[in-house]
Amino acid sequence: MKEDLNDFKIIMKGQLAVNLPVILIMLSSWYMLSFIFNLDYRLSGILSCIIGWLLWNILIKKWIIWCSNNEVKPDRILKLGKRSLLLWGRNQIDEIMEKRQQN
Repeated sequence: MKEDLNDFKIIMKGQLAVNLPVILIMLSSWYMLSFIFNLDYRLSGILSCIIGWLLWNILIKKWIIWCSNNEVKPDRILKLGKRSLLLWGRNQIDEIMEKRQQN
């Protein structure tokens, strides 16, 4: 039987596994692009946001899979994801659940 997860544990897992790495990567890539590679700070900011968005796309899927493996229902994932600013819509959850059902 899976561990009974409360809302706080699920949200903290998402914040630590998704948002924290994305913010750190965005800040470090902005710094590297601006100061080490001497790119304009605006261009560096845009590129850093793109890098962060791509990383978020990968990490949010891993968080949804982790939630699913711990028997968290999709409606609860969406509710907690919206509350903690991890998700905005249900499409990521539906895509992952469909792929899992096909396997």
